[in-house]
Amino acid sequence: MDTATLILQIFTILISITSMVIAVSSEFRENRKKNYIGIVTKQRIINKDCIRNYSQILLQNTHIAILPHATVKNLEDCVGAVSGIEVVFKNIYSQEKTFIDKANSLVGALSDYLNDKTDITLQNLLQNRNEFYKIYSIYDLSDWRFIKAQSIGKEIDSEDFDRIYENTEKTFNEKQ
Repeated sequence: MDTATLILQIFTILISITSMVIAVSSEFRENRKKNYIGIVTKQRIINKDCIRNYSQILLQNTHIAILPHATVKNLEDCVGAVSGIEVVFKNIYSQEKTFIDKANSLVGALSDYLNDKTDITLQNLLQNRNEFYKIYSIYDLSDWRFIKAQSIGKEIDSEDFDRIYENTEKTFNEKQ
């Protein structure tokens, strides 16, 4: 075997090893990215389900059909639901703070109604319920759009959520 053939074989081996290292490294990075996105997406879905359940409790206990029969138990259920929302959401994000504030306003309006069952407190409660439902709907749809975008492998962050939320909110406001 002459030197040129030996050098060519060594060169070929080095290229093969380099290609293999690059492929393994690239696959490792890609799997790491997919695992990260999978974990984050799964947690967002869990949070989304929690918020949906808590919101359902708020809307159920302030529904016009239940109000003539509403008691302190309904108020307690709503306070529990708001507390659950506060555990999942963070006040540092403006959309989540607005959501928490609307939920608290709804509970306050229910408390006012239970203490003074007048047309004024009823109208205030129903207005707060409609505002909460709107905020819930905007957030829920925005969150779902964010989850869909993230689940296809895009690394997206809170600024992307803000953009999605703004577009969703604009759509809701145009249709009303």
